[in-house]
Amino acid sequence: MAPASRRDEDPVLELLYGWQPARVLMVAWRLNLFGLLGGRRLTAATLGRKAGLHPTAAQRLLDACAAAGLLHKGGGRYWNTQATREDLLPASPRYLGDAIAVADDLWTQWGGLLDALRSYPQGKGLGGPATTETVLAYVRANGQRARRDREQLALSLDLRGRRSLLDIGCGPGTYAEFLVLRNPGLKATLLDLPQVLAEARRELAASPVRRRLRFLGRDALREPLGSGYDVVLLSSVLHTLGERDCRRLLGKAHRALASGGLLAIYEELAQEEGTWPPQAALFSLQMLLSGAEGRAYSAAELEGWLKGRGFEQVRSRLLPPPAEAALVTGLKAR
Repeated sequence: MAPASRRDEDPVLELLYGWQPARVLMVAWRLNLFGLLGGRRLTAATLGRKAGLHPTAAQRLLDACAAAGLLHKGGGRYWNTQATREDLLPASPRYLGDAIAVADDLWTQWGGLLDALRSYPQGKGLGGPATTETVLAYVRANGQRARRDREQLALSLDLRGRRSLLDIGCGPGTYAEFLVLRNPGLKATLLDLPQVLAEARRELAASPVRRRLRFLGRDALREPLGSGYDVVLLSSVLHTLGERDCRRLLGKAHRALASGGLLAIYEELAQEEGTWPPQAALFSLQMLLSGAEGRAYSAAELEGWLKGRGFEQVRSRLLPPPAEAALVTGLKAR
């Protein structure tokens, strides 16, 4: 059977062969083809020699990259597209290298999907324990994505008059740093597991607001969070937890807030009975595959949990592009 093309206009064929361009991207990135090109225009033979590939193998991979829109080709030479220069060159502030590394690691895991489904719940996923490097790559990947949508999050949160923010599960601290930058009177406490917090410290060592950032290395579910915060932020945390732990963490967040404090949950939410957006449904499957209890929750579920914990003025709204998530907020009664 010939590979599908855009001209086939057959959704089944598009799905069946949709993995091929993604794998081309992962392999080309692993070989550093985009970095080797940089701002130059090179032949397949020259680039193949730099990457350790036979000229024929290099040409076929480079042609596939060009067909996928990752490279330009002309006169027997290849060069990076504008999008590739922005997303795939390490010097770019939009660099997505760690996101690709995470996707590459997931490639093998998804190969075991059938076995994971058949063994559930006894099998509890086939992902195995994550290595420290895998965890840190995931943290850095989240930071790379956060740099793209932090502006939308900041515009959607009115933090005027707020003085203290607790970022639970802060990852690299990208959102907390930006919110502090945008709100001169605000200070932030960044809370995450110690190995993750060490990455945040490195990322934010030269931040212009470093003096207004405090780092707290602990397990949010099992250790105290402190109290008296004006704002608690949970970004991309709840989807990694089962419903029981979500409710528990929301209760702890409520207790950590001062009267009138704001809880902000930034999550990719499932809509339309869990089938939209597609990435939310796929993420829920990923959680099962990796053995985690989490999934993509709906706005109705989160709103219900917040109201059950005593939050008032609970509301949710989708953020405009480039954000790919929704914001759910609630206030602690005064």
